[in-house]
Amino acid sequence: MSKFLSENVLRALKSGWDAPARAAKKAAAEAAPAAVTGPGGIRKYYFDYLNTPVEAKINPFQSNMAAFTPTVEIEADVVAEETGPVTPLQYYDTDSYKLVLIMSGTAIPKALVSDPQGKSYVIMVDTAIGNRQGRVVSITANEVRIDEPGFPPVVKTLGTDREDMIKELQSFQEF
Repeated sequence: MSKFLSENVLRALKSGWDAPARAAKKAAAEAAPAAVTGPGGIRKYYFDYLNTPVEAKINPFQSNMAAFTPTVEIEADVVAEETGPVTPLQYYDTDSYKLVLIMSGTAIPKALVSDPQGKSYVIMVDTAIGNRQGRVVSITANEVRIDEPGFPPVVKTLGTDREDMIKELQSFQEF
């Protein structure tokens, strides 16, 4: 028995271990058409694939659900932005408004400002004020902070009675 095994092993070594694989490969090459294995067959398709742009190649991981969902077309209405003031609070510069009083103990803090003509307006956080697109950012117990894009923030504080009296006395002394 060992002699039989050793003879088979020697025969396999002489003919090569991959003899059945070589025979199968040879049979497949004979059966393949000449267009695929001939000059420029597979190479042509391979180089065509390499030369296609990345955008044209199919991404197997991309979802194709967008092709099946309906599209909704929305007409864009072009709204002309008004250049003039929108509210009476936007007629004058932010510095020209005077802070009269602050109501800060409420759920929504509010403040009362007066314009140069003496008209009073109630403002809250996010109210538009001034002719430079200013917005009220915060209202505290003593001050109102207004931010204008491209300019430093404007802080309006409540003046004390003493300061107001000094200003009035100075204005009377000038006459």
